[in-house]
Amino acid sequence: MGKRQSGFTLIELLIAITIAVFITAAIYWSMATALQSWAYMKDELLLQKVLSQVLQDIIEGTPEKNGLRDSLEVVRAYSDELEVVYPRTDSSHMAQSGLNVYELDRDIKAGASMPIGEARLPDTDSYYPIAVSMLDWGRKEELNKVQLLSKVAPGSLLRFTFHPDPKKNPDAITRYRWAKEDGQVYVEDSGGNNAISKNPFGITITGFSLRYFDNTNRDISEGGDVADDELQFIGGIEISIEASMRQKNGDPGKKKDLVSFVSLRNSPAKGGAIILKEGMKVAIPDSRRIRTLFLSNLSGIDDRDVIQLTAMPGRGSDWRLTVNFSRTGLTAPKISSYTIEYPSGKTVFSDKPNSNVDMGLNLLSLGPNGMYDYDYDENTDNIVLLEGDVELKVTKMDISGAAIFVK
Repeated sequence: MGKRQSGFTLIELLIAITIAVFITAAIYWSMATALQSWAYMKDELLLQKVLSQVLQDIIEGTPEKNGLRDSLEVVRAYSDELEVVYPRTDSSHMAQSGLNVYELDRDIKAGASMPIGEARLPDTDSYYPIAVSMLDWGRKEELNKVQLLSKVAPGSLLRFTFHPDPKKNPDAITRYRWAKEDGQVYVEDSGGNNAISKNPFGITITGFSLRYFDNTNRDISEGGDVADDELQFIGGIEISIEASMRQKNGDPGKKKDLVSFVSLRNSPAKGGAIILKEGMKVAIPDSRRIRTLFLSNLSGIDDRDVIQLTAMPGRGSDWRLTVNFSRTGLTAPKISSYTIEYPSGKTVFSDKPNSNVDMGLNLLSLGPNGMYDYDYDENTDNIVLLEGDVELKVTKMDISGAAIFVK
C-alpha cells in the first residue's frame, strides 16, 4: 500500500480562507465603528466642554470677574450683544484720625442704593460692616463722596462697594458680544478685550443669541432689541449659543448648541427698586393689590426742587403726589412738604413733614387714617381708590436721582 498523504484539500483551504476573510472583515468593521463612535463622542465632549465653559464665564464669571448674575444694571440689550454694570469696590483708603469723609474712585449712580462700607482692623484678615452715608451737594456736584457714621480705628483698611454711574464713568461698563467673522465671544471691560471662547480644539462659535424677560416672564425683546425704557425691567436673560468643530479641510464639522437662562438677582426688576427719570412710566398694582410703594434713594437735591408722580388708572380718577424739597446751604436736604391731588388739579391733602430725605416717603401711609394715600385700607373711609391697570408716570423731576420700590 502507498503512504497516506496528510494536509488540506483545496476545498478545505478555500473554506478556511473564506472564514478568515469574514472574521477579519468583522474585526475591521467593529474597530472602524468603535473608532467612529470614539471620534464622535470625543467631538461631542469637546463641543460640550467649550460651550459649557463659555456659558459659565458669562453667567457666573471667574474668580477675577463678575458674571451676569451679579449685574446691577443693563445699559444696552441687543439680540447678539449686551452691556451691563457690575458693583464696584473701592479699597484704596485707610482710616485716618479726624477724617470721616472719603472720595470714591468713581461716581455713584444717582438714585442707586447707599454704598456698603466695610473696615478691616490693622493686623487682621477679615472686614466688618460699618455705617456710611453719601454726601450730596446737589445737582451741580459729583456724587462721589461717602461719610463714615461709625468710629473706625486709625490705620484700618476701608472698602466701599457701590453702583457706579456708567454715564460719567464709561469704564464701568462690561460688554459681551459675538463676532461672527472670527467665531468668538468677547468680553470687553476696563481690563481689555478677552475672547472667552478661544480654545485649542478648533471649535468656533457659529451662533449666539439673547432674549430678555421681565419678572412676569414676558419677552420684552420681541424684534431683537430692548427699548431703553424697558431696560430696568429685565429680570432674566436666555442665552443660546452654537459651536462648530472645523474639519481638517477647513469645512464646518459637527455642531452643538446649548441654551441657558440666567436670573439677574441684583437687577431693579428683582429687587423692586426702579430708578426714576422724568417722563418714564411704570406699571404698578392697583390700590387693592399694592403691597409696597416707597420713594427712596433721593439724591442730587437743591433747595425748592420738586418730584411729581401721577398714578393713572385705566378707568376712574388719577392720583397725583407732589413732593417738595428744601435745603439750607450745604446741610442735608429735607422733604419739606407734599401735596396729594385726587383727581389731578383738586388738592385733597397736604402736609409738612420736614423729614430727612434718607428716610424716604411711604406712599401707602400718607395723611390721616390712610384716607388719601395710594392703597386701600380696611376699616377706613378711603377717599382714594384706583382700580384696574394703573400706570405711574414721573410727571416732574428736578432732583438728580430717586427710586421707587414697588410690590
